[in-house]
Amino acid sequence: MDKRIQYFENWPHNFHEFLRKQSSGSIRLNADDGKLDTALKREFGSFYEHLYLDLEGTQFDFMRGSFAEFLTSRLKSQAEGQFVHPLMPHSATDKFISIAKARRLLKITHRAMSDLIASGEVGFFIRNQGTTLECVLWLSDVENVKCKFDEAMTCRDLAKEFGTDCETIRELVRKGLIQPRARRSTDAFNTLRFGRDTAEQFLQVPPRHSYLKTSAPPSRSCIKPGIRLKS
Repeated sequence: MDKRIQYFENWPHNFHEFLRKQSSGSIRLNADDGKLDTALKREFGSFYEHLYLDLEGTQFDFMRGSFAEFLTSRLKSQAEGQFVHPLMPHSATDKFISIAKARRLLKITHRAMSDLIASGEVGFFIRNQGTTLECVLWLSDVENVKCKFDEAMTCRDLAKEFGTDCETIRELVRKGLIQPRARRSTDAFNTLRFGRDTAEQFLQVPPRHSYLKTSAPPSRSCIKPGIRLKS
């Protein structure tokens, strides 16, 4: 009993250390619907089931809340990008959306949604949902991505910006010199779409100009008024 009491001392540090010892491997997000139930049962075994099935009283909510915070922190540490949002929501006015609803709103695949989360472009956190946990996304991030999708340029649009052809643009993508946006489910399979700032980002690295099939390196005169370059 004394050993279990020590987990509540220096809260929540000791409790999180206990969770790290209980862990049997890396928790991975279910990109399908954001539910972590199966992964957590495999990760924490009987402890997870006791916390959410046996200790149902509200007096244990603080443990479940700290557990969710621990999972959020750990998943963010495994991601590639930097997240601008706080670890947990600050107020009741913060708005969130489930992964399933966000995918439907953006009309993208499971993989594309996972990439947006991993890159930090869409922030997330883990919250308690009854007798399980759920990964939800910041609505403001999802809406911002939707705006970028709606404003995205086609391969032909970008080629016109540079005064080149679509095959050159595809070659730049293959070489990793420019990055297309995630493909939406409503797009044809081979459709490439790009953010409005793609041209500006490309022009910031002069050596890349040689990849374009133009008589001279692209300049401000190649860029439409809709794309503003840094002076």
